[in-house]
Amino acid sequence: MTHQEQIKKFNDAIFSIIYRVKKTMLKSSGLCGGLNEKDMLAVSIVSQKGNLKMRELANEIECPMSTLTSIVDKLVEQQFLTRFHSKEDRRVVMVTLGSKGKEAEKIYQTEMGAMAADMLSNLNSKEQDTLVELLHKVTPQEKK
Repeated sequence: MTHQEQIKKFNDAIFSIIYRVKKTMLKSSGLCGGLNEKDMLAVSIVSQKGNLKMRELANEIECPMSTLTSIVDKLVEQQFLTRFHSKEDRRVVMVTLGSKGKEAEKIYQTEMGAMAADMLSNLNSKEQDTLVELLHKVTPQEKK
């Protein structure tokens, strides 16, 4: 196989994975009361990273602060997130998971786990280990 053929095959596989992840995320969003993709992404990032400054969350989901403020306003009203001021600097606004956000994240993790298990079920144990190892090798891992 030529290098170009490898790249095409790789891109096709990545596209398929992204498509499955997006479908699973949309299904999870629907199960969580109809959250849209950005809402679910915000809840998931706050769940993974813990308390975040609004600016940090805006950077994570790659949206302007004005857009994030609208998203967070809605998620706070619906109890998916909670907003509070930093103890160190009262000017800094932080967000954390609210009660519904914790429930939504459990649903999301269950759905994503089922999707991953389904994908991995096509491989034997050694192939699963190799795939996970290689995926970690080709993707940068961010610190929590």
